[in-house]
Amino acid sequence: MKRIAQILLSPRIGGAETLATSLEQEWRSRGIESHIVYLDQKGEEKSRVRRASQLRRTLRALAPEAVVAHSYLPALYARAVWGSHAPVHSVLHSASDDFASKRSQFVERTLASKTASVVTVSDEQAHAYRSRFPNVRVTRIANGVSEAVDSRTSFRDAPHRIVTIARIAEQKRPDYWDAVVREMHRRRPELVFEWWGPLSGDHSLDRYVLDGCSAARYMGETTHPSAVLRNADILFHPSAREAHSIALLEGAVAGLPVVYADSIAKPDTDPVWAWRYDGGSAAGAVTVLEQTIDNWVSVAGAAVAFAHQARARYGMADVANKYLSWMAAGKN
Repeated sequence: MKRIAQILLSPRIGGAETLATSLEQEWRSRGIESHIVYLDQKGEEKSRVRRASQLRRTLRALAPEAVVAHSYLPALYARAVWGSHAPVHSVLHSASDDFASKRSQFVERTLASKTASVVTVSDEQAHAYRSRFPNVRVTRIANGVSEAVDSRTSFRDAPHRIVTIARIAEQKRPDYWDAVVREMHRRRPELVFEWWGPLSGDHSLDRYVLDGCSAARYMGETTHPSAVLRNADILFHPSAREAHSIALLEGAVAGLPVVYADSIAKPDTDPVWAWRYDGGSAAGAVTVLEQTIDNWVSVAGAAVAFAHQARARYGMADVANKYLSWMAAGKN
């Protein structure tokens, strides 16, 4: 396979965008012509007709041998305009159910003949999709981590910077983050909590990271999460649901203790690098963060020790190979 196009909704921070960028870098390093195509550019939202016509023109010019469309809308458009020209592989990233409505199920069945395959990032997604659409070829390929993420070999004597890397969205629970930060500041005033990621534009959500206590710092967007992780002590993930979070894996590869909700499925059978909290109230995260700090040497040491294993387990080279093998097998 020499030419691959990946379709995304728009340039932004997120698991789908991170995966697509990492896949493109890995494929290009092997001499594969790989291109990322966006339905919308940043800050715009085209009409459905304009999206479809522009995507058709772009794909006609690229002439890809295969298309990998990330998430629901990009997969819908890619199959509708290009599914008759080249294999289109739909990748499901959402932690929520993309096909809960009768309408979305009808559309998915209508596009089945133009669907080369569906890739999910979790077993739960794969099971749910197969139960509804048994005639579509489905596999699970877990997310991986870019080689750009450095693995630390040491840690500070005591933690100071606790970071969150995520877009501001209801799913990521900025309100929960704010409540945890306020309580932790009352108990541990020496700590600093940073949120890295784009604002939503909805002040009812954005205010939780913009108008917090003195311990809370909104740092803006970043295109270099590895640099953020390199200078952090703990990765705190306030979201209550994820399909297969790349942020958690990046924290593991970086050698950080990762604190996340127990409502998120474990990305590993033995997550020695992760400490899970009861996400029902802020008290759950506060308790686990305090335990992490109180046992800092053993906790941080375990995370650093696991970093190189995590890199081997979640490396992007292996993920890129799995995508190529899956797409090639479908042509036989």
